[in-house]
Amino acid sequence: MLLPIVAGLAITVIGYFLRQSFTRIDRMHNDLAQLRQDTVRREEYDKAIDELRDDVKDIRDNYIKRDDFYREISKLDRKLDAILDKVIVMIRRQQDEQ
Repeated sequence: MLLPIVAGLAITVIGYFLRQSFTRIDRMHNDLAQLRQDTVRREEYDKAIDELRDDVKDIRDNYIKRDDFYREISKLDRKLDAILDKVIVMIRRQQDEQ
C-alpha cells in the first residue's frame, strides 16, 4: 500500500526535474540560435574592416583638412576685398567725372 504512493511521488518528482531540465535545454537552444543569428563570421568582419579602411584612405586622399579649408577661404576673402576696393574706386571716379 505504501509502495504505490512512494512510486507516484517518485514519478512526480522525476517528472518535475525532467520538465525543468527540458525547459532549460529549450531556453539554451533558443539562446544559441539567437547567438548564431546575431554573430558575424570572421570573413564578413574582415571584409567590412577592409572596406572601412579603404573609405578612410579615400577620405584622406580626396578631402582637404579643416585648416587648409579655412586658409583657402581666407585667401578668397582677401581677393574679394581687393576686388571690392577696386570697384569702389572705379565708382568714385565715375561719380567725380560726372
